[in-house]
Amino acid sequence: MDSKEEEVETINGAPEEQPLSKKQRKKLEKRQKFLEMKKNLREKERAKRKLKKIQLKEQGIKIEGPSRKQLKRNKADIESASFQIAIDLSFDEFMAEKDLSSLCSQLLRIYTANRRAKKPIPIHFTGLKEDTRMYQQLEKNEGWKHWDVMANDKSYSEIFDKDKIVYLTSESENVLDKFEDGHCYVIGGIVDHNSQKGLTLDLAEKQGIKTARLPLSEYVSITSRSVLTVNQCFEILLGVSEGKSWKEILMEVLPQRKMPKLKTQVSDES
Repeated sequence: MDSKEEEVETINGAPEEQPLSKKQRKKLEKRQKFLEMKKNLREKERAKRKLKKIQLKEQGIKIEGPSRKQLKRNKADIESASFQIAIDLSFDEFMAEKDLSSLCSQLLRIYTANRRAKKPIPIHFTGLKEDTRMYQQLEKNEGWKHWDVMANDKSYSEIFDKDKIVYLTSESENVLDKFEDGHCYVIGGIVDHNSQKGLTLDLAEKQGIKTARLPLSEYVSITSRSVLTVNQCFEILLGVSEGKSWKEILMEVLPQRKMPKLKTQVSDES
């Protein structure tokens, strides 16, 4: 090796980094623009909220709802919680990138709804391994590691006693009518547009874990399939835990495009 080759290969005693390809540069630039745009949008949103508060205060209108400081203090307490919820995030191979992005947005909605709850439910993100695309999607959300959730690369079956796990799946023959103390209710973290029918039921049965479905058909009639998004499922559980009836929270959470209607035989006591 001559001196010129050695000069090219080393800079200050270290190998020279390979230059980025045109495709890599475009990808990096796109990512940087996205982060900058996201930062600007957040700053604009903060300024908008601040201005709105000032205007309301000047008009003598009391601002309803908890402050951001109050929300930060509103944490889930495992010791006093009657039950917990796990989101099973082990379905990378069954989702496209857009589905992973959609699921990530749903997880954000879950966190937001829970921090505004009267009594937040302890939430676990299970099966979340660092080498997965799901983990990479969450990493795009700045600050997700500060959410009031417990992220773990282990499965829910390794964290909780199998006898106290209930996997929620729309194909189950068992209907969930009330929560059992000390139990963990698992929601499958998957966006599959109904292409993986029976996946979570088969998974739970192979593990010897109890299953249940939410009582949709017992209380409402809907015009489309009864599969719920991950955040809708969570919001229903949260609503019932706060004292709302099944029929009340179902009508509140189910989107209007499904045209939900209460079944006439359901009494007001349900």
